[in-house]
Amino acid sequence: MLSDEEIIARYYVGYYNRAPDPAGFDFWTTNYANGVSTLEIATFFSDQVETDALYPYFQDPANNSPEQFINSVYNNLFNRDPDQAGFDFWMGELTSGRVSTGQMIEAIIQGATTNPDLAVVQNKVTAALYWEDQANNFDDFSYDTAATTSANDALAGVTDDIGTVTAAQGRANSYFAQLSEDKGDPGDDLTNDGSTDDKVTIAAPGGDLQQVGISSAVSDPVINLDAFRSDGRFAGIDGECHGDRRASCRERV
Repeated sequence: MLSDEEIIARYYVGYYNRAPDPAGFDFWTTNYANGVSTLEIATFFSDQVETDALYPYFQDPANNSPEQFINSVYNNLFNRDPDQAGFDFWMGELTSGRVSTGQMIEAIIQGATTNPDLAVVQNKVTAALYWEDQANNFDDFSYDTAATTSANDALAGVTDDIGTVTAAQGRANSYFAQLSEDKGDPGDDLTNDGSTDDKVTIAAPGGDLQQVGISSAVSDPVINLDAFRSDGRFAGIDGECHGDRRASCRERV
């Protein structure tokens, strides 16, 4: 039995072939848990800015063909074009108005009951959820342009071979490791939550020493430069000697 997260992740794969962004994913999984049906969610996905940007059909269904959308859904989910009979069927159903795009994608997903199609979509969902979990647990994560690129890359090359999932997870690990480095993450042994694990003693306004967390030091004007310069612990830090350690500094030079 699929989890709520696996059920919702399939729509991200089917429509966008990418991993879910944490905020959007939380929105859809919460609504699903609160009683919104999968068909309603599949239909809501068709009415999104991202969907319009990817598929001209949704911008003007009366004058645009759903051909690109149908082919994309099959390739997103299964890495293949639809067979001719399937393509003709869905073209007729959509253009006639007998089914909505939400009903179509729901039926295509539900119809994947045998391999390799079933294995492909399952592996893509696994890779997608791995990326989303990493993003969701990353402090101050922002779904910016670089994150969008990584979310799309999360499913690149994923097939029915489980080894491709491992490779996708490796790419996700690399992205978040680099993101952590770029953001100046304090590392595994420290935190930036103001707890005692990340306390550093620095000179505070008035010349007193106080414990201040990394996050506070970044955001608050806590450093008094005069007090810092006279603090003997930092003698020689800028090539000069200060305070009562002048003599020892002279001895070193």
